Amino acid sequence: MKSVLIIGAGIGSLSAACYLAKAGCKVTILEKNSWPGGRIQTLKKDGFTFDMGPSWYWMPDVFEQFFATFGHTPHDYYTLTRLDPSYRIFFTDEYIDLPPGQEAMCVLFEKYEQGAGQKLKNLLQKTEKVYQIAQKQFIHRSSAPLEMVSGKTLINGVELLAQYNGFQSVHQFLTRFFRNEKLIKMLEFPIFFLGGSAHDIPAVYSIMNHVDIDQGTWYPHGGFGAVARGFERLACELGVDIHYGEEVDHIEADDKNITSVHSQNRRYHPSVVLSGADYPFTESLLPPSSRSYSPHYWDTRKLAPSALMIFLGISHSIPGLLHHSLFFHNDWVGHHQSLFKHPVWPTHPLYYVSTPTKTDKTLAPSGQEAITILIPLASGLPDSLQSREDLAQWVLHDLEKKINQPIQPHIITRTLYSLNDFATDYHAFKGNAYGLAQTLDQTAIFRPNNRSKKLNNLFYTGQFTVPGIGVPMVVISGEIAARDIISHI
Repeated sequence: MKSVLIIGAGIGSLSAACYLAKAGCKVTILEKNSWPGGRIQTLKKDGFTFDMGPSWYWMPDVFEQFFATFGHTPHDYYTLTRLDPSYRIFFTDEYIDLPPGQEAMCVLFEKYEQGAGQKLKNLLQKTEKVYQIAQKQFIHRSSAPLEMVSGKTLINGVELLAQYNGFQSVHQFLTRFFRNEKLIKMLEFPIFFLGGSAHDIPAVYSIMNHVDIDQGTWYPHGGFGAVARGFERLACELGVDIHYGEEVDHIEADDKNITSVHSQNRRYHPSVVLSGADYPFTESLLPPSSRSYSPHYWDTRKLAPSALMIFLGISHSIPGLLHHSLFFHNDWVGHHQSLFKHPVWPTHPLYYVSTPTKTDKTLAPSGQEAITILIPLASGLPDSLQSREDLAQWVLHDLEKKINQPIQPHIITRTLYSLNDFATDYHAFKGNAYGLAQTLDQTAIFRPNNRSKKLNNLFYTGQFTVPGIGVPMVVISGEIAARDIISHI
């Protein structure tokens, strides 16, 4: 039986572990922290429960396909509810609740621009078709160039380029359909989950509009930690051995293979190593001659944002907020510049507020509210307590004005979390929260290879390699890595 050692118990690692165990491998996971899921961390404080990482459950089909491989459904491990409304967007002069489903969204769009309802229907027909092609031909492929040049793949690739007029951006693509700025911003919002601006992300990723509108926004009860625990439970049922509180501190290799992996506790001699940690961190554990990429390569990559996160326990229910509320009423252009062009701590940012107690009362004491505020920041910024406090105070005052409700006098518990914390908890490169941005020059074969260029028995999964960032993509990344490992051994 071949032994596979996995570094990190993130969702990509757990996904891969399940596939590998099913194939008969002896799988061991070493995780530095005390919980499964990596960035899917849960904060429990003063009777409140907060998701510290992902909070949007999109692409339910990916999770269904994953569990079906092992004869299960997501429902066997956690309970889902589709949100209605999906979320609320605050603009300068009004807020708009986005209803679930295509028909209701078409009605909403028609209110803001004549003919926009039919145009949205046309857009979603196109994006659904492209989503199906991408799922069948591209998303589940490794980063090896030969995997991308089969006849059928090339034919479908040409079709995709034709659908989207070559290499235009999401913004350019959407403005072919709509003129109203609010409608365009509604459709550009999901692109944030790919770690870039709609002006830089390839138009093909407007498939996210199909994901958002047609597939819907869901909530796993208990928070995203329930999803991670579901993956962990399945992995353990399949015989995976998970060691928490055991951090890998260095890796030894000869010219062609890893020979041993060292933690604080012991030395391992696996047949294969799979890392779900941030790619640059994993390479730092290797001898310099065994690294696939140079420091200059990593320093010139385009990272998805980090964030300042504010976790608030509030003494009573706060009207005016939905489960998901987005605040787009501030300086849209300026904040995007601070993220992607000229990195600085923003002064008038856009932000997101998660209030899951609107759906799940178990997350707070009776009658109270658990609120998370996320302000996107550029990765790699210097992080200080003063910078955090200044931005937190501005956002809290702004939020109070926008919903016309006092919040700060009713705070029971308050925690700030930002770049340095991401780096400490996850060895996150430059304190990133989401990984490598999904820009055109960092898509498919242009992402870091999911197999080491130097070592035959080292593979990678997670948000730095294919197919990309976001929990569903990382689940698929685990499948890809496992398939490549199984072929290797």
